[in-house]
Amino acid sequence: MAASPNSAVARRMYGAALMRQGDADGTITTLKPLFDKGEADPRLLSLMGSAYARKGDFNTAQKYFEQAVAAEPNAEALRTQLAMTRVATGDNRGATEDLQDVLRIDPKSLQALMMTTLIDLRASNFKVAEASAKRLIATYPKLPIGYNMLGAAYLGLNNLKFAEANFRKSLEMKPDYHEARRNLAQLLVAQKRFDEARRELLRVLDTDRGNLRTMLALSNLAGQQNKTDEQLDWLRKAVGANPQSLQPRLALVQTYLKLGDKKGALNEATSWSVTSRRIPRRWKFLRPRTWPRTTMAMRFVSTTASSGCCRIM
Repeated sequence: MAASPNSAVARRMYGAALMRQGDADGTITTLKPLFDKGEADPRLLSLMGSAYARKGDFNTAQKYFEQAVAAEPNAEALRTQLAMTRVATGDNRGATEDLQDVLRIDPKSLQALMMTTLIDLRASNFKVAEASAKRLIATYPKLPIGYNMLGAAYLGLNNLKFAEANFRKSLEMKPDYHEARRNLAQLLVAQKRFDEARRELLRVLDTDRGNLRTMLALSNLAGQQNKTDEQLDWLRKAVGANPQSLQPRLALVQTYLKLGDKKGALNEATSWSVTSRRIPRRWKFLRPRTWPRTTMAMRFVSTTASSGCCRIM
């Protein structure tokens, strides 16, 4: 790039390489001169949209993807990317329309089938999600994600028997499918089968010892059973395994507060401030005169339908 700063090809390649490394700002800076020269094409628009999406600026990302789709309306990948940004901005109807367009072009588009089901699950349209998941299974019967999504739909419909059967089917096909196992654990908790739920969650840690979501789920499960020491222990383990993550530390602070241990909460916040050189804004309530009067209602595992890229929540 330094050798050929005016080369459009070099800028494209360098921008794509930066994006693969997660450097969204570098990608935008590298590609901007090409847009200034009017050299944008669908691929370049898509790359710029992806960079803004990585930054969390989904409105700007959506504009780039809309331009890319307008330039190449039959490109399934572009329409799917556009749909994903619409979901991020809360435009589920627009996202669904984009995905239906994709499915008209290619009825077997895996991404479109998954995203359609995912949107219905997130919107609590469980009956529609059931039909979407069945269509996914019919098209890809050997993929476990369809059964996991169908299980999530049945869980939303309170059909626990069918939900459990589909989660277990998904796990038969892929034993290390962590999302399905957490969903199964959620179902078992709903039936007060706590020991079984705990065993399922521990199986996740057998293959992924630092899995944050599972440790938080185990902590929440212990909290539901009033096992305070175990609840705190899992949160401390989660912090130890994920030292740069805010979520387990915040959960630990909130749990201390729920238990009335203001000193423990402040100590944990202070420990984080030493590591990060600052106390996060979300923790400003820890100042002595602004302790919250309300307590936190801990939620158990969120209903998920994930293959590593897609989550319901």
